[in-house]
Amino acid sequence: MQNINITKFFILLLSSVTFISCSKESSIEEDPDEIITFVEPDFIQSIDILFTGSSTIAFWPDLDKSFATYHLINTAASGTNIDALLENKETRIFKYNPSFFIFYYGDNDMYVYDVDTYLKKFKRLMKEFKIRRPNSIVLLISIKPSPKRSEKFSQYKKINSYMSKYHSINPLCHYIDIWTPILRNPQNVNSTYFKEDLLHLSDNGYILINQSIINAIKKLEHSESSN
Repeated sequence: MQNINITKFFILLLSSVTFISCSKESSIEEDPDEIITFVEPDFIQSIDILFTGSSTIAFWPDLDKSFATYHLINTAASGTNIDALLENKETRIFKYNPSFFIFYYGDNDMYVYDVDTYLKKFKRLMKEFKIRRPNSIVLLISIKPSPKRSEKFSQYKKINSYMSKYHSINPLCHYIDIWTPILRNPQNVNSTYFKEDLLHLSDNGYILINQSIINAIKKLEHSESSN
């Protein structure tokens, strides 16, 4: 009888641990009760590609040459987090109507918020963007594994995992994985993709991210032309 009680105890304990673990997962769903209010600008510029983000986008060398056949705007700002984007969203995002919206944030953000707080801000922005620019395709670039910020890798992986699933609630959002190819293996970053500061991308890093985005855009353009 005592053995049965001990067995029941461990079953209940395991169930509790499983429940707690699952409860920490961020819901992929948007908040259906959240009201989005906005006033569109008098003039909205139609462009091919809108880039925004922090230094990963802001420091991109020869961006115009890399995407020479596209009309693009880059509103990225070095050292910023998603709050800076939200505060200036009308000038950095919504004065444009892009065919493709390239988004990179989350890197600096983990020094300001926790994962859940960041994802709440991210979901709110993506919900507003879907309402206001319903025909724009969004490319979500994964956070890069900068060796200098290895203490934040666990948070970065949670955000990347979330973004990789976001297509399920917004089919116009697509995930660009630069995390995986930068790693030699799960525990070892290929430092040739970074400058000597081990924080910002090197020329090799930009070759990787550049080709990843071009491949995604070409694939999506081909898919649209086939439909």
